[in-house]
Amino acid sequence: MRRYCLLLLAFVALIQRPVLGLEIGYGAKAGLTWSTFMAKGGVGDPFLPNQSSRVGFSVGPFCNIGINRVLTAQIEALFTQKGARGWQYTVSSGGVVNRDLILKEEYNLTYLDIPILAKVYPLKNQVYRPYLITGPALSINLDEKYKNGVGSVSASIDVDYFESTCFGFIVGGGLEYAGFFMEMRSDFGMTRADKIVHQDWRALKNRTISVFGGYRF
Repeated sequence: MRRYCLLLLAFVALIQRPVLGLEIGYGAKAGLTWSTFMAKGGVGDPFLPNQSSRVGFSVGPFCNIGINRVLTAQIEALFTQKGARGWQYTVSSGGVVNRDLILKEEYNLTYLDIPILAKVYPLKNQVYRPYLITGPALSINLDEKYKNGVGSVSASIDVDYFESTCFGFIVGGGLEYAGFFMEMRSDFGMTRADKIVHQDWRALKNRTISVFGGYRF
């Protein structure tokens, strides 16, 4: 955790210094995330049967480097919750499926996301400024937990099923007004997130949809 804190301090130092005479701005954003696992290859269900989205949050600072009136580079450092939920019917020791008792499962992952984005303002409107964003993102795994339960009884444990880093690609857009903005984006996992190789499990990639609000100074 210490090295991640140092990384954030370096990020703050960066946004306070001019770079080659370019216009530097900074701000902060926070929002909700809806995440799942994408599966490719292999057979059978990935970790979670009957998978559904896990709802989490994402928050952190960002730095804008203005290149011209249309194009801006944006670097972010976001603490982001990802993962997924699922459920399955319980099975007795005799192999009998009990449809009255449902086992609920959940993987709760926390990442430090570092996107490096191209931000494009296609219109010259200086009051309401729509924009598009796209670019790669590095995700550093900070914490991972597995939770399951039946009815009102549940338990959560630390696990080591996922890679320490993975990469994604972000596509999205938003609208700015007087420094405030609203934004929606999709983060498509490009590299494998899990590190368990098993013939009955598929290689998993993170998939996250986020809705942000924030302010740009």
